[in-house]
Amino acid sequence: MTTRKLLVCAFVFLSSTQFFAQDSKTVRFGMDITPQIDWLRSGNTKDYLHQGVNGKLGFGLDLEFKITDVVKFSTGIGGTFSGGGESYNTGTTPIGYYMDNSQNPVKISDLNNELNQPVSSQIPYWSGHQSYRLLSRVYKTTYITIPLTLKMMTKPIGPLKYFGIFGGNIEILASATATDQLINTNPATPNQALTVSGVNMMSDCNLFKASLNVGAGAEYTLSGTTGITFGINYLRAFTSLSSSTSNYLISGNPTYNTNPSTSFSPGANSGGFTALSHSLYGDAVVLKIGILF
Repeated sequence: MTTRKLLVCAFVFLSSTQFFAQDSKTVRFGMDITPQIDWLRSGNTKDYLHQGVNGKLGFGLDLEFKITDVVKFSTGIGGTFSGGGESYNTGTTPIGYYMDNSQNPVKISDLNNELNQPVSSQIPYWSGHQSYRLLSRVYKTTYITIPLTLKMMTKPIGPLKYFGIFGGNIEILASATATDQLINTNPATPNQALTVSGVNMMSDCNLFKASLNVGAGAEYTLSGTTGITFGINYLRAFTSLSSSTSNYLISGNPTYNTNPSTSFSPGANSGGFTALSHSLYGDAVVLKIGILF
């Protein structure tokens, strides 16, 4: 479904470039590929620790409008496969969540609703759920990306023209999954490690993302207005990848219930589970290689 959405967007964009190009010699269009290095930057360093960089890839269709001989407005549409990893503080404020028997994460709202039920009805519910402490998480995301930048270009120096880029990117989230490293909090199997892949993160991520986009590069003229472009860009996110409050992650230890027939106490939070407040910003360094016609 994600690939289909990207192809539809690309077709609509390419059709529009053909329309504009017919009426104006000041419009150029093309395509690019964007290998990149991604990492996550946390807005809460107490709970999150940086876990290195990830190599990813993107692609796009480009549209360039001439404003003056040296200034262009550059936009387009593309698909960006990005991500990054974070480790979680397991000290004074551990982080965890519950999964059902099929290893699907359970919403905190559902857990708290169950706590309000009679103890007799809670017994089968809690016996079918297991609590885990989250040690680390690696995100995999796909975005539909729309750059909105000014491109300031020199006059030709031999076959080359050099340029600088300044502006921003608007991105729409198409998919988000995670791979989690966990430990079981069941005292019968203490510290039992578990890796869970393909955790659906869509409801814990923001739909839109905005980033600063700055960079520099050069264009090598092949013939007429056709040229090969290559450059490097730095992307710094203004908005968080993650929603401000998690639907699944619990702030505090999600204690295993050893005696559900008597009562249930969710860790230190006798009034219910507290959702984790979190903010993660996805930054990147992008190598852009393309062709403009």
